Amino acid sequence: MPVRFKPWWWTDETGKLLLTLRYGNKPLELEKGKPTIEIAQAENLLTTLNLVKEAAGAGELDKKLMAAKSERTPKLKV
Repeated sequence: MPVRFKPWWWTDETGKLLLTLRYGNKPLELEKGKPTIEIAQAENLLTTLNLVKEAAGAGELDKKLMAAKSERTPKLKV
């Protein structure tokens, strides 16, 4: 079955470039109420993605990812 992936980045109606990190199909909020990263120029997209990669490698996103995982984990009824 084909899988459809949602794009990580897009341009909004005002022309701003926005990037959303996701855990599964839900946006990952890096700050409360802020699920997107605003990028000043399209040329900075690759730089921003590399910063996110470095932050993930350094463990800076671990708490956010674990919180997102606990929200997704089904609660078993015994």
